[in-house]
Parts: sequence; structure tokens; C-alpha cells
Amino acid sequence: FEQWRKIRDSENAEGWVHQSVLSRQRFVMIKEKIAILYRKPEVESRKIARLAKNVSAELLECNPGWCRVKVEGAKGWVEKKSLWGVGSSEIIED
Repeated sequence: FEQWRKIRDSENAEGWVHQSVLSRQRFVMIKEKIAILYRKPEVESRKIARLAKNVSAELLECNPGWCRVKVEGAKGWVEKKSLWGVGSSEIIED
């Protein structure tokens, strides 16, 4: 509705927020107990970090199975299935 946006959080609570308090930058949250941040979008790639459940990350791009994120200055790839806040079929180009 005009300047209001309906949002849903990770626990499925919904509400309305005025667009002036929202950012255009997207963030995701780790939904698994532990998710691995990889250098490339493949499990054989070098591991950069272990991310705990509920850690927030800036969303940079996504392909069908992976998303590139930024967490506290570190950039890398996380399996999409480990993230809340991005659709399973969503593709985002950098």
C-alpha cells in the first residue's frame, strides 16, 4: 500500500513497515546450526569461515544452489538451503 511494505520475519510473524525505515540492501540469515562460507560455490572449495545459526549476512548474488554473501568483511559462498531470506529459485546477479 503506497509507502507501506508488508514484511515477514524468520519466525513467520508479519507486519507493516513504512518504506522510509527500510534499506534497499538485502540481508539473509543462517538457518542451520552451522553453515560453511566457501571461497567458491562448491563444497570442494576452500572453507573461509563457519557461520552460526541466526548470523546475518549481506546478500551479494545467488545462482540456483548458492549465494555469495558478506559477513563482517569476509565474502564467500553459502549453500542456499542454509539461508533464510532468499527464495530457492531466486537468481540474483552482482
